[in-house]
Amino acid sequence: MMLSYHLRENGVLIRNKEEYTRVAATEDSVSIHLESNKVITTDVLLWAQGRTGNSNALHLEKLGIPTDSRGSIQINDKHQTAVQNIYAVGDVCGFPSLASAAYDQGRFAATHIIEGKCEHQLLAYIPTGIYTIPEISSIGKTERELTQEKIPYEVGHSFSDILHAPRLPETKPVC
Repeated sequence: MMLSYHLRENGVLIRNKEEYTRVAATEDSVSIHLESNKVITTDVLLWAQGRTGNSNALHLEKLGIPTDSRGSIQINDKHQTAVQNIYAVGDVCGFPSLASAAYDQGRFAATHIIEGKCEHQLLAYIPTGIYTIPEISSIGKTERELTQEKIPYEVGHSFSDILHAPRLPETKPVC
């Protein structure tokens, strides 16, 4: 949502939940024909598909392990697949697709295998980040979710000029 806002501010047209029927290119333009009967003609098309599970070559269907439309392995809250003694962690499971989350997912799955318990609820508190300009990150519930639940909240903003300031070897930390 935040990224869309900043991109629109910079003149980028975003069409969410639209499906294309075909793309036609000429030397100086691209036309995208949408199922909604809209045709968008532009000089440049940026196709952003997002991350996929990349599980096709694993032949998981032979084991009875389903994947979703993006190739992500479906797991329960203990990281078990449909075959209870086969676990999956990391990007192949979908969101949040972060190295820090994969590390924790691996620890949670290993703990479940060894001790029979899993602290899966901790994954709800892993921050997510989008490495764009501007950089965007979040943790916890969205503003929309909090508003629907009538929970008061505060929105924080980073001091990006300070965070990305040059670091000089002579400077000393101030406590």
